[in-house]
Amino acid sequence: MFYSSWLGGHTQYFEKEFDFVRALLSKSASMVASVATAGAILAATVVPASAAVGSLKISQDHTVGAGAQHNTEVEPVTASWGNTIVSTFQDGRYATQTSGAAAAGFSTSTNGGATWTSGLLPGITVNSPNPSAYQRTVNMTVAYDAAHATWIITNHAMQFNGTFWFYAALLVSRSTDGINWSMPTDAVPGAGTQQIRPDKGWIVCDNTATSPHYGRCYITYISNAVNKTFQMIFSDDAGATWSQPIGTVNNAVGYDPVPVVRADGTVVVLATQFNIGVVVSFRSTDGGLSWSAPITVSAIQTHALAAGLRTRSKPAPAVDAAGNVIVTWYDCRFRVGCTNNDIIIVKSIDAGLTWTAPTRVAVDAVNSTVEHFVAGIGITPGTQGATAQIHLMFYQMADAACTGATCAIYAVSTTSNDGGITWSATTNLHAKAMKTYMLAQTTLGRMLSDYHTVTYVNGQPLGGIVIATAPTGSGSAIVMHEDMYAARLA
Repeated sequence: MFYSSWLGGHTQYFEKEFDFVRALLSKSASMVASVATAGAILAATVVPASAAVGSLKISQDHTVGAGAQHNTEVEPVTASWGNTIVSTFQDGRYATQTSGAAAAGFSTSTNGGATWTSGLLPGITVNSPNPSAYQRTVNMTVAYDAAHATWIITNHAMQFNGTFWFYAALLVSRSTDGINWSMPTDAVPGAGTQQIRPDKGWIVCDNTATSPHYGRCYITYISNAVNKTFQMIFSDDAGATWSQPIGTVNNAVGYDPVPVVRADGTVVVLATQFNIGVVVSFRSTDGGLSWSAPITVSAIQTHALAAGLRTRSKPAPAVDAAGNVIVTWYDCRFRVGCTNNDIIIVKSIDAGLTWTAPTRVAVDAVNSTVEHFVAGIGITPGTQGATAQIHLMFYQMADAACTGATCAIYAVSTTSNDGGITWSATTNLHAKAMKTYMLAQTTLGRMLSDYHTVTYVNGQPLGGIVIATAPTGSGSAIVMHEDMYAARLA
């Protein structure tokens, strides 16, 4: 049974100046409306001219009185199928005690991005509609299961045991329309006993009708209770039930596993090992019944970001139409003295068995002062090999040596039309620079995202991205304005 996701009402966002919408649908609108569960309009206000050029505000924090930093949304993962786009993210980020968020948010468009409905998933935490006993949540991901016409969002519930916070459950929420969501189920029963403590979960579904495993969805995660061992599960019924967890053939340990599925059904997982010092890959060719031992893709070398920004060089993979896997992360290896980070890419043409040497995404001179970090990647459907059209979305600062007062952060995009050999100049996705004081505080620093993703609607690239403007108020009455946007990529 599916429940309305936000009992107090949904929020829809429209904007007349969003060129992406005009290009896709030749439509326009210009209001924000709070819509009750039954569809009645409770209130309507005109959206101010967006601070973003090529981006549209699609959600703002729905949590109030949860003790979190109000009006903060971070770390989106966005997926699409047909004209439906679903983005999920953290709502109300906490600043202390291992952080986490007050609730799991979502924003959905069912008409290619013309209008958006946002809200909170039910049953996730004490701050959610139909509240649960879990206190916080983190690490949302989303996928569509085409064989069963179902959207699936995953997240990790967090609990405090009196001594420390731990990941208590790997929760799965399901929806047939991306707006009305089921109460969650635990994909790894027993996680709440502290004997599993699943973390860094990521979902992907096999949506190729000719694949031998069409309709199978996979979640990769790590078990914090067992030395961060890689674990994989799968579902053949749109996430209603899940297989028993299985590790790699050598029970490898690591961090940040992210799976992609080739058209032939091979699942390739990118991850890190050795304290996020090495990118590795492993795979399954039998539908997740067994998993190879990880092989090394490349070492990771990073420059610590200025002004106390929280980020992590997490590998982000995508697959082209020929099944080639392309992976990106940020790295300082091409800079003398490791003074700043570039976005780099590697490729595998044999389903993850071997990998090319890393190459630099040359959007500026190799001796520039620009700092690049946190990249999401997409490949235009139907393109491949030497003519693959690759889109990257990432953050950058003009001066890697900036201070908190001088750091100017922009979300940007770049495109390659030749499989990653050459790249366009970056395009800013918003007009005004973000400053670090505008961002949610965490125990590891000011936060935008550790990751974000790129998806495609009618062949056009779109990313869910965090954009912040200056807080209002002061002292205990301060209100952040770190919101979720959909960005059309150049």
